[in-house]
Amino acid sequence: MEKYKATIIFGEYAAKAYCNGGVEEMAEHMGEGQLTVREFDTEAERRAYIMGIDDSDGWLGAAVLSKEDAECETVKQLLDE
Repeated sequence: MEKYKATIIFGEYAAKAYCNGGVEEMAEHMGEGQLTVREFDTEAERRAYIMGIDDSDGWLGAAVLSKEDAECETVKQLLDE
């Protein structure tokens, strides 16, 4: 069964770096953040999780990575660390 993934960067500075400059800038700020991958059984569950992350904007530093960015080599390396 296919899993639906969400890749999230937690941490105010790392999340802002991703939103302002993408993966490479985020990677420079990883000491200030945590990269997390969550898997869901349905797309609806994934969207609900992301909605909760979006709702926390301003209260918690976090950003949802695009599917393309989540699959790039830099992110794969950061997840392996």
